[in-house]
Amino acid sequence: MKIRFFWWKSPTEGDFSRYQVSNVELVKHAMVELSRYGEVVFHHANDRGRVTTDPNDILLGHPPYPDLKEYDNWIFDNGLDGPRSAHPNTFIMFPYARADFTVWPSVPLPTYVKASRAFFGMGGVVHYDGSLETAPAESIWRQIQPKFVRVNMGCDTRRLPYKIDFKHRPSGLLHVSSLAKYKKPDLMFRSLPKTGCRLYLGTFAVSKLDEFWRQKLLPADMQILPALDNGDPGTNARLIQECSFYLHTAAEPQATTILENCARGLVPILHPDSGFRSPYAIYLTDDPTENQGIIAAALAMKEDEYAERSLGVRRQIQIYHSWQRIFMNIFADMQALVAGGEVNRRGDEFS
Repeated sequence: MKIRFFWWKSPTEGDFSRYQVSNVELVKHAMVELSRYGEVVFHHANDRGRVTTDPNDILLGHPPYPDLKEYDNWIFDNGLDGPRSAHPNTFIMFPYARADFTVWPSVPLPTYVKASRAFFGMGGVVHYDGSLETAPAESIWRQIQPKFVRVNMGCDTRRLPYKIDFKHRPSGLLHVSSLAKYKKPDLMFRSLPKTGCRLYLGTFAVSKLDEFWRQKLLPADMQILPALDNGDPGTNARLIQECSFYLHTAAEPQATTILENCARGLVPILHPDSGFRSPYAIYLTDDPTENQGIIAAALAMKEDEYAERSLGVRRQIQIYHSWQRIFMNIFADMQALVAGGEVNRRGDEFS
């Protein structure tokens, strides 16, 4: 039996020795953790052609990207029962959020998922619960629901230093993103208190700031950070020394930047649809004026409460977002489903 892992980004030898961007982190940890259970073979998700005729192999991974064709892909290239059949041990895996099932009408996701044994959707429990409660009967979600299994995104906390000094708490709030519309940068800027904090903005899309400058939304003392390298000791030291909170207003599957900065001990201030659920997080609303009060109260919290939240949220990432735990659960679920059993489709309670 071989575990054949399909992804659209392949790791290099050097990637295994340092912290990398999220998609490289995912694939390299998949290769390492799944190797505990058998030989792992990497395949590019866009490659065509049969890779196995062994009915005992497991095929796990991302659909072809970005060229999503209904039947011309690895999912159907390896079927054992004729054209347009998938290998009996095919499993789909990629990040998802509730919105993804409405904004991707041209993507043949139901075709992929129905041909597989399961779809491991990497995202927050808020999206799973919300889909169960509100998805229309004719929606993509309802079509794939019988095959859906929710899993968390992962984060390697071993390579990220964290806060240990809670007496000298800086007033910095960190936000890292592309400033794309779905990130809701407008809501983020409008939610900032007028005084008492400084925004540290990590983005490669500096040109987009002109729009917000013309609207007079940019804080006068905002710090623009260069492209963040999570493997750089200087970057990590600065974030810990100058920032106390991580600010995120987007509705997303489960943003890796949230996990990484929780791992550093930055207390998260998040929109509820961010995909991260935690008793240690602080949650915003869609009202920027109300959010200003929420953020101001967070900045004023007592040292003991801040320390509890900071240490607690890092511990949550260590436990529930460990790559070892994630792929251990995925492999156990695959084994159970292949044997005809059932699994916990909601996933871990936290996140």
